[in-house]
Amino acid sequence: MKAPAPRVPSELITELQTQFGQYARLMRLDKPIGIWLLLWPTLWGVWISAEGQPDPWVFTAFVFGVIVMRSAGCVINDYADRKIDAQVRRTASRPLARGDIDAVEALVLFALLGLIALGLVLTLNRTTQLLAIGAAALTVVYPFCKRFFAAPQLVLGAAFAWGIPMAFAAHTGRRPQARSAVHRNSVRPGRCIHHQSAASHHADSAVSDRRSCAAWHVVSP
Repeated sequence: MKAPAPRVPSELITELQTQFGQYARLMRLDKPIGIWLLLWPTLWGVWISAEGQPDPWVFTAFVFGVIVMRSAGCVINDYADRKIDAQVRRTASRPLARGDIDAVEALVLFALLGLIALGLVLTLNRTTQLLAIGAAALTVVYPFCKRFFAAPQLVLGAAFAWGIPMAFAAHTGRRPQARSAVHRNSVRPGRCIHHQSAASHHADSAVSDRRSCAAWHVVSP
């Protein structure tokens, strides 16, 4: 007689569901507006660089790449601000600030997301791979530059628009000057400030110190 398959305890299933839910919140998957804000300028680049007929894999790689890198940006942002977030009403409920996820888990998740992004970009051409180094650098630098740079929106704007030259490189193997106007329009500080203002319009801060880098928190990350 065949032995019955071992049953997974319901408590374990519940615990795994809770933990993965915390990881999803850390990646801000419950708030996809940031994905859209990154995706639209990237898709401009994809369509314009391909003259309206994008390569199916390039399109797929960029869509998934945006989702992965936005998630990675949220993780490293919350890691950098985890101590400050705990003192701000708007961000105090984030998983790292509450202690639902520890710092090591966050770094491991960030590394895994980085590996996924690396796997995607390795399917594209050499020029796109080189530009991806810049995208990764902006993702890591932005959360920390809020501490010493008076206008971190410039870094955020560059991160939001970086998919445009990458899209041109993926389709053409080079970075043509035709993309410059689109790129400059997407990287404008005013555009990023608008997104920041919209994100924090209704936020009630528990910390009155305006010098806190928490004042720079935005929709994404």
